[in-house]
Amino acid sequence: MKNYVPSRSYQHSWDERLNYEVEGPHSGPNMLFLHGFGASLRVWDDIREGITATAHGHFLDLKGCGFSSKPGAGSYSMLQQARIVIGFIRDRQLQDLTLVGHSYGGAVALFSILLLADEDEPPRIQRLILLDSAGYPAKLPFFVSFLRIPIFNRLVTALTLPSIQTLITLTRVYSGLSHIRWARVVRYSFPLRLRGARGALIRIAQQLVPDNLETLIARFTSITTPTLLIWGKQDRVIPVSHAAHFHRDLAQSQVVELDDCGHVPQEEAPRRTVAAIKHFMQM
Repeated sequence: MKNYVPSRSYQHSWDERLNYEVEGPHSGPNMLFLHGFGASLRVWDDIREGITATAHGHFLDLKGCGFSSKPGAGSYSMLQQARIVIGFIRDRQLQDLTLVGHSYGGAVALFSILLLADEDEPPRIQRLILLDSAGYPAKLPFFVSFLRIPIFNRLVTALTLPSIQTLITLTRVYSGLSHIRWARVVRYSFPLRLRGARGALIRIAQQLVPDNLETLIARFTSITTPTLLIWGKQDRVIPVSHAAHFHRDLAQSQVVELDDCGHVPQEEAPRRTVAAIKHFMQM
């Protein structure tokens, strides 16, 4: 796959190493992109050129994903992912940052803001962009729930080709079959072929829901970061009604709903997604 090789590396701990890429002018606003469940930094490829023409973009493979480390033990919780993201932000000395999160990565972004709020330092994250974000209780989609079933999860992942797993999943996350292209199938399935990838995906699924989720949700109202909510109206994974929940709880938020779009706006409606982001960022 084009450019799908390890890039730069951030070492958070001895067994937690993130793969990341940087693109765009240093004079542009700093932006940090966090992908969704089972994905990698490649999920931003369709909007990357449009964004990094004027912004300094940082694209991460979260722990257990893409070319990042996949330890056989330890925490894969969203809070731990948030701690690693915070470590990256500090290591790169990112200031005046726009944090962008899709789906699972959106929840990681929210938890990162909450954890940073507990630290005695000037705020680093000045803007937040959430695309079809997780965060509120919801029925888990089948491609997550089956990974939480012991024995069955390893049996299915071992016997099913990553490309077949990807095809089945994309029929549920996209609003229509017209969005399923082979390049996108490869984009998602290639990382699943890497050593330790399937086991890491299972561990992420098993640790998906924080034990203190209700406490964390109650703190959403304390977030005053200007926030853009981008949502596909035909999202069957996290319904557009969740955008209203976020808009209610995040004091400085605005919502952009996209017609004929499912769970992945940056792939299903890349031009409209870029336009919404640029308008919000005034780039």
